[in-house]
Amino acid sequence: MRAALARVAHQKPGLQVLIGETPKRYFFLLLAALLAFCALAYALIAIPTPLDAWEYSSLAKLVVILLMLPILWRWVLGSMPRGVPLDDIPARALPPVAQSEA
Repeated sequence: MRAALARVAHQKPGLQVLIGETPKRYFFLLLAALLAFCALAYALIAIPTPLDAWEYSSLAKLVVILLMLPILWRWVLGSMPRGVPLDDIPARALPPVAQSEA
C-alpha cells in the first residue's frame, strides 16, 4: 500500500486524498453525538443528585455541561473529512505492515 502511494505521489505531486469519515457518515455521527450530548445535558439537569441541596447546584451543573463542549468539539474537528497530501497520511490510516514486508 505504501509503495503504491509513493508511486502515485511521484506521478501526481499535488494530489490529495480524503481522510476522516465519509461526508454522509460524518453527518450521521455528528447528529448522533449532538443528540447524545443533549441527552447527557438533560439527564444532568433532570435527574436529582445529592448536589441539588447545594445553593449553587444549577451553576455547577451548567459548568459541567460547558466543560463537555470542548470534548464534543474536538471530536467534531478530528473526524471531519479533509484533504491531505499523500505523504501526510497518518500511519494509523494505512493498513498494518505485514511481517514479510517489514
